[in-house]
Amino acid sequence: MARGAILDASHDSKVPKSARTTHELAVLRGHGDGSFALPTFVSMPVEAYPTGLDVGDLDGDGHVDAVVRDSDGVAVFHGAGDGTLSLFDYLPADRGSGQVVISDLTADGVPDLVVTGLYSEIFTVYDGVGDGSLVERSTLASPGGPWNVKAADLNHDGRPDHIMSVNHPDAGIAVSWAICD
Repeated sequence: MARGAILDASHDSKVPKSARTTHELAVLRGHGDGSFALPTFVSMPVEAYPTGLDVGDLDGDGHVDAVVRDSDGVAVFHGAGDGTLSLFDYLPADRGSGQVVISDLTADGVPDLVVTGLYSEIFTVYDGVGDGSLVERSTLASPGGPWNVKAADLNHDGRPDHIMSVNHPDAGIAVSWAICD
């Protein structure tokens, strides 16, 4: 099943859709009427299958960037504001499928990253530096193999919490309350 995220990468108020393909990231620019142009493709840095995608402004330039989890690591693409993406960094990650979520975990105004690994029973937190770079902060245990992860302020304390589905017979959902205080 393809996963995608809606973004306005070209700042023209016509929302394109990014969707996963084999070894590539497809960017479909929106026409503004619910239809899309033919996709342009951005190659992944390694021949691995993309399994997770999130978008946000990682470098503070006002353009949408993309983070893609694949079976070997995490590719960070910077957006140019015209609908194009270019590879900025490739982060190592535990081998296997997983997801990514961008959120400001440290409340410093800079987006951070959470990466899951289905087969490893861990998730990794990367601190955003502000220029698009991400630095590994910690690797945390999960009750089972974490798969999908989302960020939201679940307890209304002003800090992002994380909820993830896990592959474990005794726990289908795990919640991390403000994991990076």
